[in-house]
Amino acid sequence: MKAGAAIGLALGITALVAAGGIVAYDEIEKNKCSTSGGTWNGIFGGGCSTSTPTLSAPANFKITYSTPTSDTVSCTASWDAVSGASYYELTLNGTAYQVTAPTTSYGFTAPAGTTVAGSVTACSTNMECSNAATTTVTVPQFGTGSSVPATPGAPTLVSYPTPTGPQGGSVIFDWPAVAGATSYEIYHSGAPQTAGVTITGTQATVTGLAAPGIVNFAVAACNSSGVCSQPSPTTEFTTPSYAAPVPATPGALTETGSQASSVNVASISFSWAAVTGAQYYYIYDPGSGVPYGPYYGTSATITGLAPGSKFTAELGAYNTAGHTTGSSQVFTTASYTSSGSSPQQCTSMAVLSEPNGIGGTQPSWIEVNDFLAPCGITFSDYQQYTKGSNSANASFNSSIIATNPSRPQDGSYLIDGETCSDSHMYRDRTYLNLVLTDLMK
Repeated sequence: MKAGAAIGLALGITALVAAGGIVAYDEIEKNKCSTSGGTWNGIFGGGCSTSTPTLSAPANFKITYSTPTSDTVSCTASWDAVSGASYYELTLNGTAYQVTAPTTSYGFTAPAGTTVAGSVTACSTNMECSNAATTTVTVPQFGTGSSVPATPGAPTLVSYPTPTGPQGGSVIFDWPAVAGATSYEIYHSGAPQTAGVTITGTQATVTGLAAPGIVNFAVAACNSSGVCSQPSPTTEFTTPSYAAPVPATPGALTETGSQASSVNVASISFSWAAVTGAQYYYIYDPGSGVPYGPYYGTSATITGLAPGSKFTAELGAYNTAGHTTGSSQVFTTASYTSSGSSPQQCTSMAVLSEPNGIGGTQPSWIEVNDFLAPCGITFSDYQQYTKGSNSANASFNSSIIATNPSRPQDGSYLIDGETCSDSHMYRDRTYLNLVLTDLMK
């Protein structure tokens, strides 16, 4: 080297060091050396040196794959053994794997229809590696090749069975037969559907669908080796809405009790067997058209009825789809009975010694009340018949006849020339006896 050149190199290195650029220079030269297959010894260690690798590159490097049966394919990378190799460095699509000798293969999976680029080097125990052997292979698409059945045509609707519930929709569809196919797979939204699917020949029944709902299905043909075609074009199906049926016809009502709480008010209780499909119930009086309910259980008590009267009842079972009605039944409400003495004792007027009639002395309010009390009849019950005032006495007969139609409206309760305008007729002993007899019925 000429002195000027040496001085220039020295000055150049000195300038790099002074400028802080020696690290960048070292990296540039190292990359150049690596690209050329050399060994970088550093700026002050001689720079780049090249040598022939001790180990030879693996021979017969290849990537093989099995026949695709799904969207993921099984593959194998393999190569010949290299003498002196302690391990092999395998790279597949940029991902490195270390395979320890004497193993000379590596199994992996790849998506169907993708390209796999691979390289492999043989390395010694001192980590000196051979040149790389490379290969590239394209994995076929699922459903291609002469051994794979042809793709079926799109499914066509056969029928929609009646839905059994909101999630009880179903669809039956079929498709053209495919030569070489021994079975078929059903695809729903791009994925195989197995739950709720029954396949018979070239027809499928799919259950457990929303009703109503929109679903898409496709079909793939498979051979005896389990190799399947690409799925067919999809077909959209719309399941019908679920319509709840009306309830079953109710059975008979069973009377569980009746009581009269006063001379005017009675109640009657019922129970019945639960009706399939019913959400609630009503009890109807078909004569009056009055509905009682709704009842959400299987029992009810109806109040406000007349004691000792006939009550006709029909049980109705309801849901959102409609209702059904059972047969009419006739029941009799309980008669009113006092909690005191018997009617015979109560209708005896011996306790009232005052004479009858307007001209005589009539029993006082207190005496009337004391007479009624042992019979379990309140004074207010008695006043329903007597009305207790001049203005009300005029309507007494019509009131009593409404409860006791057999009594004529002809003054049967009046004695000694009394008239309906007499304000004290309700305290007449005989009159009291007649009214009390009616109260005790």
